[in-house]
Formats: sequence, C-alpha cells, structure tokens
Amino acid sequence: MTPPGIPCSAGETMVEAPERHFIEHEGHRLCVHAFDGEESLEYVFLHGGPGGRSELGFGEALSGRHRTVMYDQFGGGMSDRLAEGDEISFRYYLDEARDVIPRISRGDRVLIGYSWGAALAAGYAAGCDDPRLKGLVLVSPFLSGPVWTEDQISILSDISPEYAERMRRYVDEGYIGPEAMELLEEIFERSLFMHEENRSKAKGMARVPTGEVCLRLWGRNDGIPIGPLRDFDITPRLRDIRVPTLIMYGSRDQVTRRSAESFCDAIAGSELLEIDGAGHYTLREEPGIYADAIHRFTGRFGIDEDAAGHALIGELWDPVPIRVFASPHYTVEKARCSICGLETEDPGRSHITGHMYKGRIAVLDSSRFRKSHPLPPDKILVRFLKGTLHDEVTSAGEA
Repeated sequence: MTPPGIPCSAGETMVEAPERHFIEHEGHRLCVHAFDGEESLEYVFLHGGPGGRSELGFGEALSGRHRTVMYDQFGGGMSDRLAEGDEISFRYYLDEARDVIPRISRGDRVLIGYSWGAALAAGYAAGCDDPRLKGLVLVSPFLSGPVWTEDQISILSDISPEYAERMRRYVDEGYIGPEAMELLEEIFERSLFMHEENRSKAKGMARVPTGEVCLRLWGRNDGIPIGPLRDFDITPRLRDIRVPTLIMYGSRDQVTRRSAESFCDAIAGSELLEIDGAGHYTLREEPGIYADAIHRFTGRFGIDEDAAGHALIGELWDPVPIRVFASPHYTVEKARCSICGLETEDPGRSHITGHMYKGRIAVLDSSRFRKSHPLPPDKILVRFLKGTLHDEVTSAGEA
C-alpha cells in the first residue's frame, strides 16, 4: 500500500500542482490539486493509502493533454487530520468520492485509482449513475483484503517456502510483530520499485509507522491488512462496471499476475497491461510510463478527444462526396470505395460518391488518418472528389 505521511519517498520527485484549493465534505476541508490541460476530457485520480496523498508527479505526467485533478482524502496529504471520534470506513471514503468527484471535475472524465484508490474507483464505477464517467483505470489495484494477503504470501513463497509458511501463521494469529516485519522487508525489497537504487531503500520502508487512517483501517504495518480491511472485498461488484476499463500492474508488483487476471476477467471487455520490471511504487519512479499507457487506452476506446474527433469527422463525411476534410485539428484522407473496395484513384475504375450502385449508396471508407497542423477555428476546408460514374452503376440518382 502507499505509505502515508511521508513528505518524499524513494523514487519520487516532489512537484506542485499549478492550481490548489480546498473544498468541504461533511465539515472537513479536503485539498484539491489540478493540472492544466484540455477540458473536453479530464483525468480524475484517487490516491493510495488508506491515508496517503495525491501523486503530484503522476499528475504532472498526465497533464498537458488533458486536465488532471486529484484530491487528498480526509486524513491524508494536505486535507484535515482525523480527530478523536471521527468514524471512517471504506463506505465513508466511497461516499466522499461520490460527493467530491462531480464537484472538482468539469466535464467527461476517466477515473484513475491507484492501490487503495482503485477500490474507491471500482466502487464508484460499479453500477455508476455518473453520465460523465467515460472510462476507468485501476493501477496496482487493492480490491480485496484476502486476495491481497494471498498475493503477499505468494511473493514470499517465491523467495522461500519457509517465509510463506511463517507469514501465514502470523496472519492467522492476527499479529504483525518484529518477526513478521522482517518478512515484510523481503516483500518490499522484491515488490516496490523498478530501479535498483530505490530497491535498496525499500526494506526500511516496511518499518515506517503508519498514519492514523491506515492504523484504523489497515493496521500497524504497511504490508498486510490486519484491521477492518482484512476482510474487505469489492470483487463481486466488478461485474457491474460498464465503462471501458484498463487494469495495470507491474511484473514485480505486490499485485500478482494471477490476481490481476482475475480482476480483468470479472470486468467485461476490460484490458490488462503488465509493465515489465515495475513494482508497486513505480508509478512514482516512472510516472510517464503509466501516463503514456493511459493516453493510448483512452484513444483506443474512443474516450480520448483525438478519437472523438475522428468519430465526429466520420459522421460528417460519410453522406457527402469528400476527398479531404480538414478540421481545426485533423486532416483525414479517404481512399477506398465502399462498394468495390478499390482505391478511388485506381486507373481501372472511376467513382462518384453519393450515387447509388445496385441500391447502395457509395461512400469512401476512411483508411488513414494524420494529424494536421491546426487551422484557425473559422477555417474549415472541404475539397470534393472529382471523378466519373462508377462502371457498375445499374441505377443512378443523387443520394
């Protein structure tokens, strides 16, 4: 999980968001961080923990292309601290997300949840009534206490079967003492970071005291849950997720391949991406790797504004005889006839789009796209195809 209360951990470069403000939820102030970008689609990030803080380096990597916004959950980061008598639970933080996300995100959004934040993101998306939610990304997801625990024991088993047997005994006893901490050090060294210089620091992170939120929900360690989250399990709700979903994990992650595959199988149409050599904290070491993968994902599913632009252009050109259409951001070349499938400039056959051939309207299928130099918004160029009648015409007439 993500260690709370640490100003800057191994592998991380501290940055500041260009925009920072506070909002209230149930009388508590929450800190919101925002990075500039296009607002037609936004990324909303839910951090790890519980009790962690926003990953600003990741926010910076995501930004520019799309506005990126994240907030520090109650008790974490720059938000208000817990006080005696404050009651918290997974349900509390899910309700917090349901209240906060529509208030800090201005348009269509892709929700990105990291580690503990993935549980909140999955809970938000399952059976979601948010019409602006267009996609979901779960990074190194914590979705089940029992599954997480088995993953840690599996990692130890790869190191030493004896280690795994000892850890299972400690877990069954519900106590993570000094002997168990030594085993957590082995897990952390193996599973947190990609780069060797950071892996050498990982063992010491196992003994960092947990913050108040983590202490109440997770327990007195940062590796295996022994508090209320020990029995937490949102995996039965994964089947209710109805938006395009990407699950990302590292080949050296605390989330094992077996678990990641089972999460992917539970979400219809979801994608699974393993990042070679990455650990649970590589999001901090190499945020650009994750940001690039998310950009590609949103493009493939038509969530990204680029793909949305292509789809819009397609709707505009199909009924009319267009050779080249240039919008303020795109040039699209049309090359093949929808009837014969040949290139429109094939010397053996000529074409006129918009005519009817054997009862079908001929349109030219888009076969390649290229990004053009942006044109001023008031300059829209449409160039019509020149040609002669298709030689298979049996009935003519303008479409």
